[in-house]
Amino acid sequence: MVLNEVKLTDRQNEYSYPTANLFNETNFKKVAFLIAAANDDLKILWGTQNDKVLLKNLSDLKSVLVHDKGVSHSGSFINQLLISLLLTKHPAQLKIVLFDYTNAYLEKYALIKHHFIATLPGEENSIITDSKRMFATLKGLCVELANRIDLLKEALAGDINGYNKKWTNGLLEETKGHQYLPFIVLVLHNMDSYIFDFNPEGFTALHTLREEGPTVGIYIVASAGHYSGDPCFKAPSGEWQHKVIIKWGYADGKRYPSTSEFKHIEKDYAQTTGLIIFNEIEIENVIGHIQRQNKCCSPFFLPESFVETHI
Repeated sequence: MVLNEVKLTDRQNEYSYPTANLFNETNFKKVAFLIAAANDDLKILWGTQNDKVLLKNLSDLKSVLVHDKGVSHSGSFINQLLISLLLTKHPAQLKIVLFDYTNAYLEKYALIKHHFIATLPGEENSIITDSKRMFATLKGLCVELANRIDLLKEALAGDINGYNKKWTNGLLEETKGHQYLPFIVLVLHNMDSYIFDFNPEGFTALHTLREEGPTVGIYIVASAGHYSGDPCFKAPSGEWQHKVIIKWGYADGKRYPSTSEFKHIEKDYAQTTGLIIFNEIEIENVIGHIQRQNKCCSPFFLPESFVETHI
């Protein structure tokens, strides 16, 4: 893997990445293709088309909204994204914030909380399941956003990649608060379950993170069964950069969830690709491989917001 911009401690250097051998024959080649293409960007498995594996860079996508009338296939897409990141990123490079109202689909990722999960200090649960804690975490992310914007301004850096390169090259002083900034990916699964408790300030926080976050390395992936007309999903002042629509497939006149497809809508261009589904054993293999390495990482905490701020 490429770690050109990260100064690792001896303990962090002991980290061993998951490999393609953890997957079945169907997914082995897809995963191997992703790992071979990995670099300092946030490469993810996007789907399959005409027997070809499609990769995308989450840094370019910036924000993704997944729409599915059910939750199983949006959950499959989110697993596809998360596993892609866990396969190619070192814990020092990536932190993930996880919201899941039912805690049914993302609970398994709590096992790697000391490696990749970011939470507020004192947060007992790695997966945020209630709207009150969700709002507090969003405010913490907004404080992190503001801190990063200040650091980039101080460093005269245009984006997170330029900033981290200056840090690695010794051009920034730690005494002034500078440090390596990991990517932060906020995953908000089954988002419409939170919607009734969401207040206007929460909408503002989410919108701010979605619009300003990518420059400083904060990205959002959300899933929902219904988003049309809801200000949380379609704000007048900004759109989600990419929308993914999960669709059911048919074969031999029968409905098969395993042949689902999703449409990626980008302006006037629609692309239909096949969903890559990792089974529970494969996901457990990756998480277990990471979890067993409990000496190479320490928890990552978001800053708390102690006072009311305009976000």
